[in-house]
Amino acid sequence: MTGCTKNNEQPLPSAVAIVQPVSGDVYNQYQSAVENRTAVDSYTITVTNRYDMHYSDDTMSAYDMDEVLQWDGETAHLYQNIDSNGLRQSFDGYYYGGRLYNTYNNITYYEDMSFEQLEENMLVPVEPIVFPEDMIEDIKGGRDEDGNMSYVITLKEEYRADQFKERYDQYGLDAYDGFVVNDGKITVSFDEDGHFVKEHAVFDTEVTLSSEVVQVIYESDVNVVNINETTVSLSDEQRNEQAAYVSFEEIDTDSIETLTSDDDSPEDTVTDTFKKRLVNRLNYEEQEDGTYLSSFNQDNESYMVDFDNHIFEYSNRTIHYIYNWKSDTGQMGACSLDFTNGVESSDCQDSTLEAIRDVKSWLEMELYYCGLTLEDLQSEA
Repeated sequence: MTGCTKNNEQPLPSAVAIVQPVSGDVYNQYQSAVENRTAVDSYTITVTNRYDMHYSDDTMSAYDMDEVLQWDGETAHLYQNIDSNGLRQSFDGYYYGGRLYNTYNNITYYEDMSFEQLEENMLVPVEPIVFPEDMIEDIKGGRDEDGNMSYVITLKEEYRADQFKERYDQYGLDAYDGFVVNDGKITVSFDEDGHFVKEHAVFDTEVTLSSEVVQVIYESDVNVVNINETTVSLSDEQRNEQAAYVSFEEIDTDSIETLTSDDDSPEDTVTDTFKKRLVNRLNYEEQEDGTYLSSFNQDNESYMVDFDNHIFEYSNRTIHYIYNWKSDTGQMGACSLDFTNGVESSDCQDSTLEAIRDVKSWLEMELYYCGLTLEDLQSEA
């Protein structure tokens, strides 16, 4: 991560512009708008969420998500697309009768939950809250360019980090060393009928990665549309198919479809099966030296599997995290971690240890997608 200092600090994205400011007690008007918002019978919610990491030479997205929730009062349709550290996940599910019938990367399953839990699965809050007045540094209110009544809230310094962690951050930025939230703004908007229609949140944060400070801009948007006009169509044929879904606890990894039409039936060894499915299922490419590589984020990041040396490596620019599945150890530079007995070297930062643990988890996920387990691979090694 050479050169990833904060020399090219990026400005915080602008909040919604207030074109017709209101007079009087803005905070009380904001509180009343949230608490007395008009109830709806049906709606469609669209959500986007991203983390942009700003380096001195480039910008990359570490996490990018978009989703749509349709709800007609009885049935919901939820679609999610998530790209996190190169791991791409898609969810497409229908919710009715207290159960979510979901398709996850071509695997079908069901999960029992309340509607509130379904909304929590969206990972971005879709209902506005009233921030206590003593948490607010500044609040502006009035009509925006779309004619909505909007309130732009700037949080006080001492409350930004906690509110960001508790309400917005699903990436876990506070696990890194030197986590700081420099600014935090939330804009909530209501239409002329008092319906909640938008929330825009943006936080300027800093994290320390291997002694270097990187600026991370978090930004999320919630938009509520088709209020009282949303319908969800679900045919009898779809319901019959969903009745055959298994519980999420009984997911069959062998049902994961390949990314290509090539055959990926099991080979004689776990290693050969893994090699084959890395290419067919996960789009890895075999290199001239026999390693397997998957690159993403404009090739700034990559996963590499070296079967000769029993290594899974995650690279982020010039920094490399290594997990050896034969010895069950992880390493980044001078920092090493023995997973078997929990011993770590003396010169490890907490963020480095957390990243090493993540790398082992990412290998387990790649194996999962290939219908294998880490224990399978280790036993053969």
